[in-house]
Amino acid sequence: MSHRILIADDHPLMRTALTQTIGQAIPGAVILEASRFEQIKPLLDTGSRRTSSCSTCTCPA
Repeated sequence: MSHRILIADDHPLMRTALTQTIGQAIPGAVILEASRFEQIKPLLDTGSRRTSSCSTCTCPA
């Protein structure tokens, strides 16, 4: 079974770091990236039934 992982973050450096770390930890994983909320749903709607997601949210103080 292959792993599909979605990384959603508006910071390119964070997405790159997570992509590299997960790629090393889970060889062969398909890693999808989104930088905006609008990009997430189409990525989740494609491919296999299961997708893991990792995202961050900036909340005003």
